[in-house]
Amino acid sequence: MIIHVKSYRVAFMLIGALFGILFPITATLLDIWLQGSPLSLGGVIEVQRAQPLHWIIDSAPLFLGYFASFAGQRQDLLTQSLSEQVATNLQLESEINERKKTEELIRSTLQERDRLAKQFEWLIASMPIGLGVYDKEGHILSSNEVFKIFTGGDENVAHAIFARAILQTSGSKASELEIIHDSFERFAYLARLDQDTEGKIWVLLADVTEQKIQEKQLLQASKLVTLGELATSIAHEINQPLNHIALLKANMHVLLSQSSPAIKKIQSKLEKMDTSITRAAKITDHMRAFGRIDMAEFKPASVVNAIDGALMLFDSELRNTDIKVEVEIESGLPKVKAIEMQLEQVFLNLISNARDAIKASGAAIRIIFIAARVHDQFVVIEVKDTGPGMSQEQLSKIFEPFYTTKEVGAGTGLGGSVSYNIITGFGGLISAMNWKGTDDGLSGAKISIKLPRLVDDTLPSDI
Repeated sequence: MIIHVKSYRVAFMLIGALFGILFPITATLLDIWLQGSPLSLGGVIEVQRAQPLHWIIDSAPLFLGYFASFAGQRQDLLTQSLSEQVATNLQLESEINERKKTEELIRSTLQERDRLAKQFEWLIASMPIGLGVYDKEGHILSSNEVFKIFTGGDENVAHAIFARAILQTSGSKASELEIIHDSFERFAYLARLDQDTEGKIWVLLADVTEQKIQEKQLLQASKLVTLGELATSIAHEINQPLNHIALLKANMHVLLSQSSPAIKKIQSKLEKMDTSITRAAKITDHMRAFGRIDMAEFKPASVVNAIDGALMLFDSELRNTDIKVEVEIESGLPKVKAIEMQLEQVFLNLISNARDAIKASGAAIRIIFIAARVHDQFVVIEVKDTGPGMSQEQLSKIFEPFYTTKEVGAGTGLGGSVSYNIITGFGGLISAMNWKGTDDGLSGAKISIKLPRLVDDTLPSDI
């Protein structure tokens, strides 16, 4: 309810004056009628003379107006006071309603906070990502179930995780972590978040142990398949120095049976025997190292050594199939962050696929081109063949597991996917395309690899 305050003083004064005027006029007219005087100015004057008290009545408008004005002023004051009281009450009512709304909002906010806190706790507890909360000294304050399972409840493992996490920048991309402790081996991707306002460090980890074990098993299977495919050629490669040794031995027996043995000839043949023995030992040692289950860590790896190792195992096979290899490596090629034996496995897979493509096509020119150079911050390796090339479907599927263009029983389809996993695991890129020469008219398929180069052949501090 709102009262609009108006001035009653003027209104009351006017009303009083009006009645004060009407009253003497009415009285005069009544006297004229009672006395039988004429209704004229003379009759009015006569009546006024006959009734001298009429001056009191005539002055009544002044008194009535004054008293009406006084009454109006009092009414104004009362109305203003009432209006102010009503306005105050309305303001108090508004403030009370506003306070109730504020209290309701606070209550709703607290309920929402509690609900969100419970949802957050549920999310942390149920998410497949491990979370460990540390203080800045490395003491673990809390963790979810996934984190506890990963560490096995061992404080030493939890501290090792913190020591690794503190080396990387807060909020940076996750890095790979391997922990070998007592009876178990664990792999994870690790990320760190700093809560500066609370002085806490959050460590997030994704357990990829099963994935890494499967990748190692797949890589080992691919190695064994490769060794199996090369077994005949490698046996022939080893058999050559052994036959050479046997021949040299027979020649030495002949020389020794003579009455005056030629010592210098015998020494020369012994040196040749040593060379053949070294060659055979080198091949067998390399096969044994290549076939070993890989437990190596990232080290500065030589692309040149990996290529040479692959070509050594494939040398006899390529010569038997009349395939020439042309290698062009930039001088002073820097090392890369990799595992050298796994890098050799990639080149074995690529050379094997190039060989098969050339053999299947029956191309007259049978060449595999291998080139390595530095481009920006990468070492770029290209393996090209003079086979028929690949269709768009083959190019899009070549790195998929168990995809092969070979006949049934001629390939496992592991080479492409294993090579892809190895290169991307090194932080590199691998791609497939067709190529065509500009001057010689040669064409075929090309695999391009880009690996981050190392400066001064040293690993970055965050590896």
